[in-house]
Amino acid sequence: MSAHLIILILLALSIIYLFIKNGSLAMRFILKLKFTRHVYYTSVFFLGMLLAFSTAKITADSLGTVQFFYGALLINLLFAASEVLNDIYDVNIDIINNKKNTLLGSDIQKNAGLKVFFGLFLFSLSFASLSGAAVFVTALLIHALSYFYSAPPLRLKAKFPANAFLIGFASIAALFCGFTFVTGSGFLNKFPYYQSLILFAALTCAFTVKDINDYEGDKKNNIMTLPVLFGKEKGRKITAFAALFSYLFLPAALKAYFLLVPGAIFGSATAVLIYFSEKKLNESLVFLFLFLFCLSCFALCSFYGKGCIPGIY
Repeated sequence: MSAHLIILILLALSIIYLFIKNGSLAMRFILKLKFTRHVYYTSVFFLGMLLAFSTAKITADSLGTVQFFYGALLINLLFAASEVLNDIYDVNIDIINNKKNTLLGSDIQKNAGLKVFFGLFLFSLSFASLSGAAVFVTALLIHALSYFYSAPPLRLKAKFPANAFLIGFASIAALFCGFTFVTGSGFLNKFPYYQSLILFAALTCAFTVKDINDYEGDKKNNIMTLPVLFGKEKGRKITAFAALFSYLFLPAALKAYFLLVPGAIFGSATAVLIYFSEKKLNESLVFLFLFLFCLSCFALCSFYGKGCIPGIY
């Protein structure tokens, strides 16, 4: 029996035990998972794998279907842990914002949340350790970013622009994790660091969108975001511009000018959605536009062929 399978069985048994021991906690954990964000981070992880196949000249045949499953499981465990940690320290904010999909509540206390976090923490590092030193170190980095962002004494989510930078950097860490999951430590020089810096800048601008729905709670708890710094209305307009900018900046900086067309289309759609969302912003639509943009990019890259994005494909 492989080590991966042993850990997977232990994870399954732990989930079953949680349902038996504390069914309400188990259900709240499942219901609180932000599906669109998990799809996003899983997609970024797989994009890192695709970069490995493209730049390190490694074929997908070198990995079995089971390895793809373990990779997806790893990245979801990592970011589920970050969600739980953020919930633990955002209780007051979530109450003000009237959020329903949170882990803690009147019937679920902080200690129970910490147990879930440490379980996710240990299982994610266990899987990461089986994928090589580079993946393990990257997993530790993702956990560290999550801790610095959510937990005291730093709690950088309260400090702008550090909070935006950390979210952007977490995406690049997921990308790097996917890359090293395929290559190990032997091809680190093949990772597109310059292009990743461009992606980091674009995502740092784009992810300010997530702060719009948290305005009330963030303001009362001194969490410095664009809406809090500039006011709800002005902050929303600045965020709309930042989202459009990110869609146009990415293809322009990568010198993939043919991607400016889908960038303009879906960037404008996102900006209009944000600009006119006077009440609650529909995050699912934001991620849908992002998904359609990525799908358009893949289709156009397939049409233009290799060499269309310098340094990447």
